Amino acid sequence: MFENGTVLHFQDISTQGGSDVKFFRPQGSGDSYLIFANMKDNSGNTAVLSKVYKWVNGRFVEHGPGLNCRGASGLALFRVNNRNFLAISSYYDSVNRNYQSKSVTFEWRNDQFVLLSEITTNGATGVEYFMLDGDHILLFVNSRSSPGLYKWNAGTFVLHQDVPITNAKSVKEFLLNNEAFLVSTTSEGSSHLWKWDRNTSNFQFYTNVTEYGAQDIQPITIQDSVNHNLTLLAVAMETTSESRFLQLAMVSAQADFIPRNGQLIFNNGDTELSFYVTIFNDSISEPDETFTVALSNATGGSVIGPNGNLEVNILSNGNPYGRIEFAMASAYIVVEERSRDWVLHLEVLREQGNYGEVIVAWNSTGNASESGSHGDDDVYPASGEIVFMEGETRKTINLTIVADDVPEVNEVFQV
Repeated sequence: MFENGTVLHFQDISTQGGSDVKFFRPQGSGDSYLIFANMKDNSGNTAVLSKVYKWVNGRFVEHGPGLNCRGASGLALFRVNNRNFLAISSYYDSVNRNYQSKSVTFEWRNDQFVLLSEITTNGATGVEYFMLDGDHILLFVNSRSSPGLYKWNAGTFVLHQDVPITNAKSVKEFLLNNEAFLVSTTSEGSSHLWKWDRNTSNFQFYTNVTEYGAQDIQPITIQDSVNHNLTLLAVAMETTSESRFLQLAMVSAQADFIPRNGQLIFNNGDTELSFYVTIFNDSISEPDETFTVALSNATGGSVIGPNGNLEVNILSNGNPYGRIEFAMASAYIVVEERSRDWVLHLEVLREQGNYGEVIVAWNSTGNASESGSHGDDDVYPASGEIVFMEGETRKTINLTIVADDVPEVNEVFQV
């Protein structure tokens, strides 16, 4: 219990490989309950009962028969049409020695949970309930096959989609700008976002989450007086000493920062506050860019000073206009003079950037034989220009090698 900002030990409750716990208060009832999911006993036997405890006279006491679900790994409480339900996911059936086992749903009737249905799952690490376009959804996080998304239909849950996630560890649902997403973690440490496609009524891959080594990700929504709802992902990291919060934002592919607004609250005695703006690290070729941060709407008798606007410069990434050079295959070429004129193609590359229009002049020099004599008419044209339009990375210089009847030794020219 809480006392003076600390948590005090209150009661011990015996569990068997406890994997999840939920607080439950039936609709229309003043009674309170705790539900514990038990996964296995000390010998590894998963045929153990999960338990319900009722708050009686200032303590939680065991209530009703146990809930039968082998290898219980997760709990989800939900309501449908003013009826109370409980879903329990099953990770492993030690009796049949199989990860393919029976997850279960129960309905609260007559002051206890009564079995409603069994759903075959495959190494389910948890279960999530959420609403989606007005439908009641259960998502069983199968780790040894694709997680199964089930819709409530005529009093039971029916499989709607196998979400194509491999080796799933956790999957959570959240809303962003009225769009439904799933965020998933896997046993390999990768994390992904999946977006609900209303045209196909399926979750489809959306993007990778940048954090690698996530043990679990929990979406949270913070009520903000300026930004209204701010959605963050709380990431529990397995491989580093610190966990992180990630901010979700929908921006264009050309964006270099996340636009935002907010509120700074100076309490009595405060003279300095700070906030952050996220700058993207990308490889898009572009010149220096700027954006402005402005202070406004000061209250409490304060005013905005002359330095109330700040200009931030985002420097170009390297050389956005590119580096021009010959391709390796065109750097040194040996050819023979032929019986008729022919065209030699030299490939020119624009690397490390392709922003804007670039014009490059070229000319051929030397054109001298090893004996020192010159043959100015052996190659033409002798000069020219190539133009790279924005986004172009390859161009070709075409040189005509002239055939003649004059006996000559090796000749060398440079471009």
